[in-house]
Amino acid sequence: MSFAYLRTLHFCLLSALATAPLIAQSVQAVVNSAPVAYVYVGTSKGINLYNAAPNGRLTLVSGSPFKTTGLMIGSNQKFFITLGTYWVRSYPVKANGGIGAQVSQINTQNYSGRDCGTTNGGVLDHSGQYVFVLLNVPPDGNGTCIAYQTFKIAPTSGQLTFNGATKTDTGGAPPVRNLPTFLANNKFAYAVNNFAKEADLGGPEPIFINGGSGFSRESNGTLEYRNNFNFTVPPPFEGDDGWDWIPLAVTADPTNHLAAALYPWFDPPKGSRRSPLLASYTVDSQGNMATTNTWETMPSPDIYPNVLNMSPDGKLLAAGGGGLQVFHFNGGAPITRYSKVLIPEYVQVNWIRWDKAHHLYALTTNGKLYVYTVTPTSIAAAPGSPYTIGGPAGLFVVPK
Repeated sequence: MSFAYLRTLHFCLLSALATAPLIAQSVQAVVNSAPVAYVYVGTSKGINLYNAAPNGRLTLVSGSPFKTTGLMIGSNQKFFITLGTYWVRSYPVKANGGIGAQVSQINTQNYSGRDCGTTNGGVLDHSGQYVFVLLNVPPDGNGTCIAYQTFKIAPTSGQLTFNGATKTDTGGAPPVRNLPTFLANNKFAYAVNNFAKEADLGGPEPIFINGGSGFSRESNGTLEYRNNFNFTVPPPFEGDDGWDWIPLAVTADPTNHLAAALYPWFDPPKGSRRSPLLASYTVDSQGNMATTNTWETMPSPDIYPNVLNMSPDGKLLAAGGGGLQVFHFNGGAPITRYSKVLIPEYVQVNWIRWDKAHHLYALTTNGKLYVYTVTPTSIAAAPGSPYTIGGPAGLFVVPK
């Protein structure tokens, strides 16, 4: 072996060692620049934006907290929407997910539905082209109606325009935030009611305490009221009348199924069951719901479920409210138990979201943001979880 060969080999080794840190840094830079989701968290100081890594670890994005006005509604990846007592506002979304200066605002009180009161929350549909605003907060605290206003978000400018409104009487019930959930095809939407209306008060139809409202979405995006319905399940014994079920929350999977948390108003026969149950429904092409679940096949959560959210693949159902728990969702078949209680029952979980990389995000009212990696076979807390949030005021996740 010649001296020249040894010298060449030595030089190559030194070169490889010298460039190794650069290669590692380059790989790390690629990882850091490719989050699997943008996680927006409302705080008392503004909206914090986090990059979610493939392992679920969150990194605060420079510029946070971003200053906006009103309640955080969400993002269609081009524009970010907020909602005040009267106004809907839009902001451009930057390349890194950051929120820019306001580009449009519109006053809900200038349009039909304003007689139902001021705003009480809003939601985007799956297309991200429309925001639906609930109005049912009257000055005296006792509402006579609820209205869902529809606003279109211009795809290039973010300009907001009013498309229409649908309204339903409530008979003097106090306002409750019951936002609609949309089927994957965006043709139908469903909302729980949890208020009572006497038939002799006038209006289109009486609404009952255990009812829901069904909507169809018109071609211009406006919700059209279809009907009132009851969340019912077949009785377990022949001859039993249907029981009253109070709906607590409802959410949709990526196809044509709904999951609902129900509270049995009366104890069923053959024993007492006072805790809520989880039911699944199949929706046909006309928007009609049906279920084969019975109270014997529906699981009872170990928490009190006021909030439901479905994983993007429709295989997992997260239930929150007093605590957090995850279930297997099986389409129209009965829901089945999966996880233990992940967050204790005495902690209030008001916001739940998923990304498309198997991460579940849960924000509590006491200022903790939990992140879990959840698959149908395993659940683990993500690195860094939970995160401390000052003045929690909302959670929205944009999967990448």
